[in-house]
Amino acid sequence: MKRTLILVGGAICASLLLASCGTNTVSSPSAQQENAVASNGFTYADYASSTEKSLAASGEPYAIFWASKSCGTCEGKDKEIKANMSDFPENTTILRAEWDNMSDEMKEKYGVVKYDTFTVFDDSGEFESMR
Repeated sequence: MKRTLILVGGAICASLLLASCGTNTVSSPSAQQENAVASNGFTYADYASSTEKSLAASGEPYAIFWASKSCGTCEGKDKEIKANMSDFPENTTILRAEWDNMSDEMKEKYGVVKYDTFTVFDDSGEFESMR
């Protein structure tokens, strides 16, 4: 379990570092992204509470990426995640939560006060860390 969490956290950190090297230009907002699944079982999908509940019960680690289309850094990280999906640990998921669509109650539940934040959950669905 700890090894998987370290791998998930490390993959997210690597993505963050790669994205922070780019520019902060903002791409135009697009329609909801399609769920993307890599050959290793890594999934990158839009946030849905039903999906999070399923993940919490699945025994697989996951993360929520709190992002905003108006955030150039967030959009850069989004592109980096999509471009490097095969580098993430097997059978893990990142859910992209669009900041403006998330309720204040949801943000408070996880202690998230700004976008461009990842909340990481262990394989029992328990909150592990914030990055």
